[in-house]
Amino acid sequence: MTKSNDETPARAEAYSGAPKGIITDTMKAPLPKRFYKSATASQTAPYQILLDGRAVKTPKKRALALPTLTCAEAIAAEWAAQTEFIDPASMPLTRFANTAIDAVADTLPEVAADIVAYAGRELLCYRAEGPADLARLQAAKWDPVLSWAKATLGADFEVVAGIMPIDQTTTSLDGIAQAVLPLEPFRLTALHVMTTLTCAEAIAAEWAAQTEFIDPASMPLTRFANTAIDAVA
Repeated sequence: MTKSNDETPARAEAYSGAPKGIITDTMKAPLPKRFYKSATASQTAPYQILLDGRAVKTPKKRALALPTLTCAEAIAAEWAAQTEFIDPASMPLTRFANTAIDAVADTLPEVAADIVAYAGRELLCYRAEGPADLARLQAAKWDPVLSWAKATLGADFEVVAGIMPIDQTTTSLDGIAQAVLPLEPFRLTALHVMTTLTCAEAIAAEWAAQTEFIDPASMPLTRFANTAIDAVA
């Protein structure tokens, strides 16, 4: 007996091997449910994140303690902003702090060495061969930064035309190393993130050299990059 045309599509779908429902990522761990009412920062050092008064731990079960109250309050705000589930993807500052405490704190020399390696191929040292106007603009914007690195860090970078890589002197790299090795985990983590994102160690060094206050007048390369991103682009 011949099946009706109405039955054919349903039977074909049943045996097609196609998914019968919504496709989900079975390898992705489910998000934990929010279990707390309040998220606050302790008001005395070490500045910890408190969920209903109880201190939060990092993935390695270390205290999630921050170097400043401002930083702690910003992270507490991330926890307070969670709704039904706790989504780490929406908590970049928390992830940053976990990295500083659980990873960078245990590998300070290695992280510092990675930053120094970027300095060995500092992008500000590679200039356009032409046109002349571009070469002059690069010199006007980038030379002051390299002069600052020489005067402040003892890093006398060699500048070349073109993109063929050159090896910077050991003295220059030692100057960078001496600047980054004393940094505590949070500052070193921030410096590493900025260095890898921009591929320019000099930008990160400008930020690392700031003291109690951030002075834009002492950060010519950062101002140049901001102009290129916000205005020229």
